[in-house]
Formats: sequence, C-alpha cells, structure tokens
Amino acid sequence: MQQIGNAIGDIHSVTSLAALPFKIINHKKELWFAHNLEKYRIKMINIDPKIVHSALPEIAVPVLEKMTYTTCEELGEMFANLLKNASIENGVNKAHPNFVNIISSISRDEAIMLEDMQNTMTSTPFLFVRRTYPSGHWNTPITCFTKYKNDSRLSFPNNVEFYFDNLEKLGLFYHSDANLNESYDQLESQIKNEMDRINENKGESYAFYHRHIGITSIGKMFLKAVFD
Repeated sequence: MQQIGNAIGDIHSVTSLAALPFKIINHKKELWFAHNLEKYRIKMINIDPKIVHSALPEIAVPVLEKMTYTTCEELGEMFANLLKNASIENGVNKAHPNFVNIISSISRDEAIMLEDMQNTMTSTPFLFVRRTYPSGHWNTPITCFTKYKNDSRLSFPNNVEFYFDNLEKLGLFYHSDANLNESYDQLESQIKNEMDRINENKGESYAFYHRHIGITSIGKMFLKAVFD
C-alpha cells in the first residue's frame, strides 16, 4: 500500500475524487475496478519504495478510468503493467500517455498476438496470395496469411488480417515485401484448406509471395511498457 500510495496517492491533487472519470457508479464497476487494481497491487508489492514515484496524471487517470470497465484479463494486465512502469524510476522512460489509447484500441485477440511478439521480438512471416484469371485480370483474395489463421487461442481467427492492419495503423507493426531467411513451407501447407474455399474453378492460377510483419520502434517500446 505504501508503493501504491507513493505512485497514485497524489492523483487527488490534480482532480477531486468526485470528478475523476473512474468514479464508481455501481457495484459491478466497483468489482472490476478492484479486480484490475489488484493486478497493479501485485506488480508493485515487491518493488523497493525508494524507486517508486508519483505516476503522471496523463497516464494514471485514464488507466484508472479504464480499470472500471475492462473485463478482459489480457487488457487488464496491460493497463496494470503500464501503470506500474509509470510508477517506478526504471520504467517511466517506457511509459507514454498514448499507450493508454493504443490498449483501448485493440481486442483480446490482438493482445495475445502482441504478447507473442514480446516473447520473441522477431518478425512474423506471412503469405500474400495473388489470383490471376485467364483474361489476365488478377486480385488478392488473401493479403496476409499467418500462423494465427488457425490459432485456437483466438476468439475470431478469421479477423487476423484486420488485426494486423489495425496494429499497423496504430504504429506498432509494419508490412514488408521482403522474404525472411526461413522456411515458409508450413504456412503454404496450412493455406491449402483456405485455398480450397476461395478457389473459383475458372481456370485461375495462384502465386504465393513470401513477406513478413515487423515491429516498429514505437511497437518495441509499447511491448516493453505493457508486458514487462
């Protein structure tokens, strides 16, 4: 409690408790707030009080607000880690106010994918598919086929292409046309079932292009702030 008091105890000096956006208005919100705040307490419990300082209100206030209605465990962990890093000397350099907005703009599935990236800090290979018709016209039925297409951990694996687009728009990832120096055989094997689904049987041909998704400098900082 001493660490938490040092970190967020001064928030009331910025805005009164009655005006805080995370004001508890019903029992359900109170329960979720307590549940998510407990994540933060556990992360702070073994930290030396000497390196704990008051978290910036620009981070602490919106994070505490989000804690009142965040029901996703993965996102709750990310908010708690961000607040923890904003509260300690060796983590404050990783915490940025915009990271609150980024967490608020992703889903549980994307949080799982991001944590995978944090664990490996490596690029993700993907296949870009081009379909060409006998007329010479072509289209791209699949623009980003990755290992996540059939990942049982994801609630909506069919949304993976959208997820990567969203994470790129948020500045965390980038798409590259470069071929990674690794085998794409497993991806090409996995894509066969998907190809059967989209094949129109009109004499079209398909070409696979080896590409990858990398992590931007913002992405690397974000991953450290919300998973370390």
